Amino acid sequence: MPRVETPRGTKIAFAVIAAMLFGVGVTYVVGRSAHVGVLLGFLVVLVAVGLVLSRMDWAPSWLRTISAVLLKRRAWTFAIIALLLVGTLAGLNIRGERISACEGATAHAETAKRAGRPAAEVKAAYDAAAAACGVADMAEEKRRASEGAAAAEQVIDAERKAAFDAAVSEARRMASTADGAAGSVAKFEEARRFGALSAEDAVLFGAQLVAHSKVLAGGGKHEEALTALHTAQQVAPSTPDLPGLLDAQTKAVRRMQIESAIAAATTVQRSRTLCDTPLEVKKAWSRLQTVRRGEPLYKEAVKVTTGLERCRKAMIRTMAAGLRDIAKKQRLAWADKYETKLLDEGLDVRVRVSGQRKDRLTITYVLFNRAWAHKITDGGSMNQGAFLPTLQELGFRRVTFADGFMESFFYDLEPVSEETLAANATGLPQPLTLE
Repeated sequence: MPRVETPRGTKIAFAVIAAMLFGVGVTYVVGRSAHVGVLLGFLVVLVAVGLVLSRMDWAPSWLRTISAVLLKRRAWTFAIIALLLVGTLAGLNIRGERISACEGATAHAETAKRAGRPAAEVKAAYDAAAAACGVADMAEEKRRASEGAAAAEQVIDAERKAAFDAAVSEARRMASTADGAAGSVAKFEEARRFGALSAEDAVLFGAQLVAHSKVLAGGGKHEEALTALHTAQQVAPSTPDLPGLLDAQTKAVRRMQIESAIAAATTVQRSRTLCDTPLEVKKAWSRLQTVRRGEPLYKEAVKVTTGLERCRKAMIRTMAAGLRDIAKKQRLAWADKYETKLLDEGLDVRVRVSGQRKDRLTITYVLFNRAWAHKITDGGSMNQGAFLPTLQELGFRRVTFADGFMESFFYDLEPVSEETLAANATGLPQPLTLE
């Protein structure tokens, strides 16, 4: 048979067929899909039949071309077969791993069941086995694992019911004793973890909570008493005396909170170290500022607030003094640097800083006039990066342009004061006062 040149389209077609066969091999083995197996067999038969029919006189030219390629380009044929085999082997490997995962998870679940592990643990193991067997497409193993999980769930339900019944029974028994309110409440709480109380038991639980709250309040445990009353309000809102007790305990707890806030603030203001620490003053104030006019101990809270305000002012003074010294040095350094810069540019300019706080800047140049001042300040611009805003950020309050004789031009600036910066740094920028 003469040598046949392989068209480019035919090469592409064979590449597609080879890739498809590889995917078919993997899919068939991993998925165990019947229709994929049929497709695989159909493709093999189609190639064989095509090779036979291509030798017939009536065979179309495209079939003759494919046949010639398969016969003459045997490397292609072997490559296609090799890809199919590689795909099959890859699929077998993946499937083997999934089967092993299913069998291992199932064995673990069975072991947990035989060892008498808690039902919740057994159920989790069977659920994991069902998921692993589902991925492996092992229907029978998945069904058995699902049945095991369902059986474990039934055991869990039975255990929960038994624990619920036992806790309710013990709660009822303790409620009948003279001083069993605390124990009864604990058992009712335990029972609620396993199920809902009946209407009769909810009423009994509410009564026990009220009795228990009275004992707690008598011992000064007002927060715990209030918690018990809130629970009673949820489970049995019609419990006798509940509204009055809630109101009384709410007021008692609030008084305790105010007393605690006053004590903390008093400790801060009496300690030099704490009084000089912004974080401690802020923490004390965050609790104290909740006190409102008309509440218990309001006058005492006002007195302590005055002490905290003294701490705040003292901190601001100290911090402002430090910031002021730093700012002075920065302004002096800037003036020296700016004068040197102008001298380097060939301008005989003098830059001087004056004022008690070194916040007045005078720039002297014999040729200074309105035009020069306008140019340097960009027409008095206060946009970010301009000359005047830069001076204002440094803390200068006035800048004067002078010719050294009679004419001068000045701009007044409004920098943020060191006191304001210090107040912001403390986190307490406003005076401390109670409403």
